[in-house]
Amino acid sequence: MTEKDSGKRKGLSSALSLWALLAKGSFYKVLAVALLMAMAETALFHRALQSGPVAPFELKIEESRIHFVFLAALGAVFFLLIRTNGILDREGRYTVMRLKVAQARAFALRTAYDALCLLMLFALQVVLVLCFAGTYRRTSGMPQGPQMLFLAFYRNEFLHCLLPMAETGKWVRNGLMLLAMGMEEAGGIGKRYRVTQVSVFVMAAAWFAVPVGPTWQDMVCCLVYAVVMAADLLDLYWSCKAGGATEAAEGMYEP
Repeated sequence: MTEKDSGKRKGLSSALSLWALLAKGSFYKVLAVALLMAMAETALFHRALQSGPVAPFELKIEESRIHFVFLAALGAVFFLLIRTNGILDREGRYTVMRLKVAQARAFALRTAYDALCLLMLFALQVVLVLCFAGTYRRTSGMPQGPQMLFLAFYRNEFLHCLLPMAETGKWVRNGLMLLAMGMEEAGGIGKRYRVTQVSVFVMAAAWFAVPVGPTWQDMVCCLVYAVVMAADLLDLYWSCKAGGATEAAEGMYEP
């Protein structure tokens, strides 16, 4: 085995160990939030289905108010990741240091982990909507149609923004939102991060469900997310540069 291959394996092992530390601290809590979200939404949808007049599927989704549950779960997971990974930064600092993962690589791993945890909620929400559609079809008296589910994702703003179908702009907006939230958690601590973290989530929640097609809210969100990501990457650059300068200075004074 060459020295290069050995270095690659060591780097991969360190990355997997850091990923395991992140998962150990927060993944089961994320799963708990997801389970509570599923239980609450199921109860709300069944109540909306059994009460009120006959209505199309997308209107029953709107009546159930499941979008508030989803956004609350999204915020809970986001701030849970901030809290648990912040504890890892404080209490597990020396463990992370022994892994010898480069700062930029650790930032990328944490961003990816956070984005995947948040993406899991999106996937779960889509699965829940599909299950609700099956329940709706089995309910007697409800209007049926071959394209019921397809049309619901275009007629209901929340469903369309959750799964934008062929609308590229909202796919980009959702992707930037997940990356921005992940980078904000991975970036660090401090007043600037706390303010930005709260601001990013509030904007994401307030303007998540918007009409089909390009909107000014989508453009503002994309711009803000891009600025936040650029600021996080700039902070990372200066932090890595400062760390490299410190290591170089220490090396000059070694006997």
